[in-house]
Amino acid sequence: YLEDPHRIFYKRVDFIPNIPDCPPDVYNLFTGLNGEHLEADDNGDISLIIRHIDLLTEGHSEYMLKWLANIVQHPQQKSQVGVFLRDMGGLLYEGGGTGKNLFLDWFGNKIIGEEWYLMISNNSDLYSTFNGILEGKLFVVLEEATNRDNHKFIDLLKAKITAETMLINRKGINQYRVRDFTRFVFCSNNANPLPIWSGDRRFTAFDVNPKYRNNPEYFTPLVKAMNEPTVQKTFYKYLMEIETYENPNQFSINRPITEAYRDWE
Repeated sequence: YLEDPHRIFYKRVDFIPNIPDCPPDVYNLFTGLNGEHLEADDNGDISLIIRHIDLLTEGHSEYMLKWLANIVQHPQQKSQVGVFLRDMGGLLYEGGGTGKNLFLDWFGNKIIGEEWYLMISNNSDLYSTFNGILEGKLFVVLEEATNRDNHKFIDLLKAKITAETMLINRKGINQYRVRDFTRFVFCSNNANPLPIWSGDRRFTAFDVNPKYRNNPEYFTPLVKAMNEPTVQKTFYKYLMEIETYENPNQFSINRPITEAYRDWE
């Protein structure tokens, strides 16, 4: 092997989610999105998926679809805007049951791919000293954003949303720096789990529509559609073809200023 002049040799390992941009002497850990590897037709009906995104975003599905399309079309270029989905309850009922995690987990696993996706249940894990779980991720969902950790580490959180590199710290291994392409979605049933001040352009906020909260007649056909490979492939193709914003500044200035955002400021 060592005497073979045609042997493959790499100088280093990296995570470069735009394969044509990977230098020939770098071993790329990225092997493509799950959506592009799906062996299915692209003639599925994605209308239930689009409707659900519209409910999750106060009717602003157009912006959210562009945000999702950015991950699929340009995984190497962060939008630098974090999405906050707020799902508050009322006097007689708790928040939740509106399908936030259902959609986000589906998108992360079926469209992005489980290797590049992470759902964090424990808020403090996002700020842990040992951050190896965040390496090589394109899409990270914080299942329940809480006030305590996010207020304490808000500057670090903002940096994570816009950072181009990340210093990885694993137990027993020297720290090393990698490229950072992570996009974040924050979910919460609390009114204000993130201390964001007026004019901060690194977040966009939506109040989830509770119209179909825990409604089996709504969620049964939605889940059935999500489980169909043709729907998964069609949604991936749809995101690949729609027009999205060209750079982080456009994502920032075109953020919908929703009631949730005004209330959040």
